[in-house]
Amino acid sequence: MATILLLPLAFALNHLDNKRTTKRSAAIEASYQSTTMATARQPAPPYTSLPTSNPTDTAAEPTDSPLNVDVNALTLDEKAELQSLRSSISAPPAYAPSPFTPTSTLHIACRGQPLLRLPLAPTELEIPIHAADGTRVYTSVRAKRSSGDSELVAEGRGAVVQTEYFFGPGRAPRITLLGDGAVNVLVRSRWCSREQRFVLPNQGEVGWVYRRERDEVAGKKVSRLVLEVGEGKEVVRLAQLVRNEESRAPGSKRCDAGNGGALEMDARAMERWGVGEEVVVATCLLMLKKEIDRRRVVQMMVIAGVVGGAS
Repeated sequence: MATILLLPLAFALNHLDNKRTTKRSAAIEASYQSTTMATARQPAPPYTSLPTSNPTDTAAEPTDSPLNVDVNALTLDEKAELQSLRSSISAPPAYAPSPFTPTSTLHIACRGQPLLRLPLAPTELEIPIHAADGTRVYTSVRAKRSSGDSELVAEGRGAVVQTEYFFGPGRAPRITLLGDGAVNVLVRSRWCSREQRFVLPNQGEVGWVYRRERDEVAGKKVSRLVLEVGEGKEVVRLAQLVRNEESRAPGSKRCDAGNGGALEMDARAMERWGVGEEVVVATCLLMLKKEIDRRRVVQMMVIAGVVGGAS
């Protein structure tokens, strides 16, 4: 019975994943392209006829002066379109991040949720996190498979971050920074949202988002999970999760939701904004859990549809 249910699951999920991959990050390029296309489609406004200039008239306009537009001859729609085009050209870019220069890299060995699988909870109770030289730096530990709660344990220091995680809407995760005094990190996002915002005590707000960018090594555009702070003209990238054949966890595939990779961090930017390494790691792991949750929800919906259609 499970084999019959999983056969249509592959086609449905593959179509959905391809549809969602470019949805958010392509908006950045579409903003510029829509402005260019709008300029090409805009009908030429009617111009007034040029007055016949007298060669002896010293007040006549030079021949290289721009043509004047008779604004009174334009329709209301044409005036609105011209004003919109002017605003879009003069407005600052919606996304202008500062240059990102990683100073350190951690490898998150998380296998993720396969495409062809029943919507069960992940089986991994421990997720090792290594430095570039192979030394284990952190370990994410769950007490049991049925629970989403976890602790981020630093080698030689013990537990540094505690995360209470719930599957389902209406219950936001709770992140607690351990140490001399427990400090809570507020999670401000919807349950299945691909963008997650985190309010840090006395350091403001940071957010993990998906950006579709060109990978110079692969020579093509890829979707990256990036941690940013700031807004408007000043958007600073603190870290990014790079997932490819070299950095992906052994045994995982590109289509697996929540699979790990190389977590690249800019320590100078993190120090400037007061964001610790353990916060970056813990929030990145939470994003991977969110990916798995979205995959499980889709799997449940597909199986429910197949069972309902067969009955």
